[in-house]
Amino acid sequence: MDIKQLSKKAARYVGDLLLRKLLIAIAPYVLIFVGIFILGAIAFYSIFEMPKEALTGTTTDPLQAFFYGTKEEQEDVFPKYQEVASKWNEGLNAFQLAQVDPYSLPYGWLAIVDRTLQDPFFLQTYSDPEVVYKELVLKPDETFEEVKPVFTWENRQQKTVQQVCVRKSGGTNANGKKSYVIQTTTTIVTKELLMKARTMQNEYVYSYVPTVSSSKKSSKCGTLTTTIYWFAVSDVQTTLEDWQPLRELLVQHKVSDKDQDFLMDYWKEYLVDDDIEGGFLPDDSWVPSGGSLTWPVPSSHRITSSFGVRVHPVTGETKMHNGIDIGIPEGTPVVAAGTGTVVYAAPMGTAGNAIIIKHEGGVETRYYHLLKINVQSGQTVEAGQQIALSGTTGRSTGPHLHFEVRVNGNPVDPISYFGGGGSDPLKYRPLNIMAIQLWLQSRNSALANAPTLRMIDAAGKATNVDPHLLIAITGAEQSFVPASHPQAAQIIRNPWNVFGFWSKGKGATLTTGESARIAAKTIVKLSKGRPANVNPIQWLSSRDNPSGYYAGDGDNWFKNVSIFYDQLSQLR
Repeated sequence: MDIKQLSKKAARYVGDLLLRKLLIAIAPYVLIFVGIFILGAIAFYSIFEMPKEALTGTTTDPLQAFFYGTKEEQEDVFPKYQEVASKWNEGLNAFQLAQVDPYSLPYGWLAIVDRTLQDPFFLQTYSDPEVVYKELVLKPDETFEEVKPVFTWENRQQKTVQQVCVRKSGGTNANGKKSYVIQTTTTIVTKELLMKARTMQNEYVYSYVPTVSSSKKSSKCGTLTTTIYWFAVSDVQTTLEDWQPLRELLVQHKVSDKDQDFLMDYWKEYLVDDDIEGGFLPDDSWVPSGGSLTWPVPSSHRITSSFGVRVHPVTGETKMHNGIDIGIPEGTPVVAAGTGTVVYAAPMGTAGNAIIIKHEGGVETRYYHLLKINVQSGQTVEAGQQIALSGTTGRSTGPHLHFEVRVNGNPVDPISYFGGGGSDPLKYRPLNIMAIQLWLQSRNSALANAPTLRMIDAAGKATNVDPHLLIAITGAEQSFVPASHPQAAQIIRNPWNVFGFWSKGKGATLTTGESARIAAKTIVKLSKGRPANVNPIQWLSSRDNPSGYYAGDGDNWFKNVSIFYDQLSQLR
């Protein structure tokens, strides 16, 4: 072996020796580092990822995932969060709910906030040295009190001046014909206007201006006018930095500055929509045409969720969807539906980036879940002018535009402003007897036979009333007449309770066909004089209806009939 080879061998030996010594020297530190990394990964997964899988349904054992690291599980934990979160709108009426819908509290968000805030391994919430076992103890009620939205209201009077045509006392005119005269009635109703909403995102302060809106209709007396004196939103101001209340909550729980940004981004992932698509949707052939407003996006895009009452398939919760959802790719241009003034253009709770535009006559349009806002509050815009790009911000599971039309503060079906659209309860549409029969059979209904359904269809056709509405009313009045009911054969003769009730008086003497026609004529009578901004089913049970009302329990009747009508309208 020459000196050159010997030198190389010696160098390799020395190098190997030094490397082994180096590895031996740093091994404890490497092991510590690896151990810390593994423990951190386990802690992150158990505190954040496992609860996330539990709430999003991506794990086969949601309870174990949500309660990882605790002594015992609570099987009713998710229903408990749903129950507690639903209290965010406790005591509010339908008009108030329509004003605060962007500030709703998703139960999944409440659950993950509570789960994180109470985890001792993350936030060190247990500092008592006598507490040996640091157990996760959930506190949904306490956390709800910390994060629930708080609303401030002010009572205002809405005045409605309505002209009605009545037969003149004394009978006939000089030609021997019935004589009619116009009478004017004035109705004053006190309603609550939202003045302030404080949420975990911000504090929103509302301002209003008086409005006057009028509608006209023809009658035997000539043209009749209904005038409503009310208020419209003129401005909405945010008084805080975005998410400042949430940061204040984290500070109260002693969350470090470093962890605040992470937690806020993590929690925002749970501000998603748990509603369902559904309701009556225009078919593929429908495109916006005519009407008084401009369609807010390219007309080729489909409506994925319609206006009306929804029933969640899992929670069973009934909820009003105040607008329509239009499925469009992120970044699609959004235009103003009409000329008006922008009264709000900024993030707004679960609505995400939102725009509100005030138009003439007490009309207001709203645009939610926007990616980018291109206008400012106070700016005047023209119909068709681009105001934003569509997105999926706020409480949204995917890119779409939530679009609303409100008249005098009341949400109305936007489709009616674009030349047609969804089901009209006051327009005959033939029943698909087989589809309706199968649907009723699934409910064990005594109505589920073809002759009965043909009688209901004939009653609707004779009066130009949608027979789907007649069937929906039997659901609210008699639970669709269960076939197992001992008196089903008698109830089915008058499931609309015309003339008071099915079991006594004149109401007990009718056939199904007769009671169906009387119910349809009653609907026609009660629908007269309905203001354009009032839901036609709601008007049937409204105490403001001068012609009377169909049911004693107005709000529940309207809700139930609407739910059934939406479901029946989808059958083909």
